[in-house]
Amino acid sequence: MSAKFVALDIGNVCLEIHPERCLEYFKLPEIPMELLAVLGELECGRLDTGGLLHCFRQLLPAGYSDEQLMHGWKLAVGEEIAGIEAVVRRLTEQGCRVIFFSDTSEIHLEKVFRQLSFTGLIAGGVYSFEVGARKPQPQMYEAFERRFGKPVLYVDDRACNIAAARERGWNAWQFSSAAELEQQLSGGGF
Repeated sequence: MSAKFVALDIGNVCLEIHPERCLEYFKLPEIPMELLAVLGELECGRLDTGGLLHCFRQLLPAGYSDEQLMHGWKLAVGEEIAGIEAVVRRLTEQGCRVIFFSDTSEIHLEKVFRQLSFTGLIAGGVYSFEVGARKPQPQMYEAFERRFGKPVLYVDDRACNIAAARERGWNAWQFSSAAELEQQLSGGGF
């Protein structure tokens, strides 16, 4: 019997994402558009930590040390979503191999692995910073399929990512809460 893979997004599925914490820390009313472009480059692996810090110094208020800049950036990674550990545990007990499938930077991924209680249950990952593209770009889905085939289930909070997956024939479910996902799984949703 071949392995059954579940593709699991991280942000707002496994962990809360709080960009407002970064804004508050840096005393900004909103995220500058230039900074959004920089963060996209980071998540696609085209910018390293040194390049990020250089851009932060140009785009954020002056006076922050490198450590403070990195701390402020990492504040966006919040707490574990209530109930998601039980869902991941259930999937692994049912013989599934859970694979992270996420738009993230290497910097944030390090914090994710420190923050989540169930990373020992994760069997691998496909990350935007390694692929050089972000969902819903086809390169992300193609990278997953090359490594693991089509997943038996894909869970993400963003409708555009779910739509792109369904166009590829993936069984995709839009996440709203761990309780609803658990209910979906109990009803034979995959």
